[in-house]
Amino acid sequence: MRETKVGLRGAIGDSLSSFFKQTLNLKTEEDLLESEYDSRANTIIAVRFVLTLLIVTLITQQVSKKIIVRPIVEHVWGDGISQVFLNSEMKEEAFNELRFFEQSLRFEGLLDDNLALSEEEKETQLEHKASELNEEYLEESKNALSNRFADLIAVVVSFLIIHSYREEMDALRQFWHDLLDTLSDSAKAFVLILSTDIFVGFHSAHGWEVLLEWVAHHLGLAANHALVFIFIATVPVILDTIIKYGIFQSDQLSSSTVASFKEMNH
Repeated sequence: MRETKVGLRGAIGDSLSSFFKQTLNLKTEEDLLESEYDSRANTIIAVRFVLTLLIVTLITQQVSKKIIVRPIVEHVWGDGISQVFLNSEMKEEAFNELRFFEQSLRFEGLLDDNLALSEEEKETQLEHKASELNEEYLEESKNALSNRFADLIAVVVSFLIIHSYREEMDALRQFWHDLLDTLSDSAKAFVLILSTDIFVGFHSAHGWEVLLEWVAHHLGLAANHALVFIFIATVPVILDTIIKYGIFQSDQLSSSTVASFKEMNH
């Protein structure tokens, strides 16, 4: 009889144990499915937010430039010839183009007598070329001035979107953390070195120079090469120091990632 009770208790214990194990496993599977669903939903929200931010910013810049800013610039600018150039660099480029055109006419006349022009014909050609350059640089100046205000409007709109959609920003940050968690230590070190070398590496100076000159041309500003070189000599170095300090002080990166980064960076 005692053996029967012991056997019954054992059977009941095994049944309860099996029941609890199945229940725990079921909850674990449900948690995993729910976590996977949340991760996918978070990814969709993050990607959609980034695309929306980029598209809205570009559309805002283009629409505000064509509909609002450009008509105001056209009205305020007027047709004054003295206001063709926004800076001395643009004027120098126009003079160089006119000088090159004049030398081309003379060179062609020296090579072929049939192409030789009289002084009056040459003066007429130069006047026509000067008029073309005037229209070209007038349009470039108006376009650059319009870019200044349109870019400002786009930046303000982007800031308002980022400030208003905080949940989407949290989803974007969570997506970035999840993405980093999926990478191995060596992959994290590779991404860190690649990003730092592209933006703040010693060989990225020419890239910074091209970028700054493009920004200056886009806004109609004279590219001060002395300031550009000072920027390249200071800002990338400061950024490199800040990034490396943040890497070595970060709690989210494992010691092996930091060690791999240190070894690969050397």
